[in-house]
Amino acid sequence: MEPAGEIERIVDDFRLVTLGDYWPPERALVENHYRDISLPFEPIAAPPFFVEAQWPLAALIGYLDTWSAVRAMERHIGRAPLEAVSADLAKAWGDPETLRRIRWPLTILAGHA
Repeated sequence: MEPAGEIERIVDDFRLVTLGDYWPPERALVENHYRDISLPFEPIAAPPFFVEAQWPLAALIGYLDTWSAVRAMERHIGRAPLEAVSADLAKAWGDPETLRRIRWPLTILAGHA
């Protein structure tokens, strides 16, 4: 597997499996792309949007460490899962100073009256 694919798999597993029970219930809205929200207007299809950055390994790990689910997990079982995912990411990343593209999809609900 290419490093980028392996890194994405590691992050997704951490976000969805390891942290799954620690996200607040509202997180489900994000995960299902706001499909459960009913708005009082006719929807308009929005084109795909993304935020992109070029980060070294430390920036990605620092970002993961900002997640509210990580704080909730820490209160219950400590930091060991974050440390484990950091080690897995380090193996997949290679040189920690290598900049890799990090990409977040944005979900937009748009419509007209």
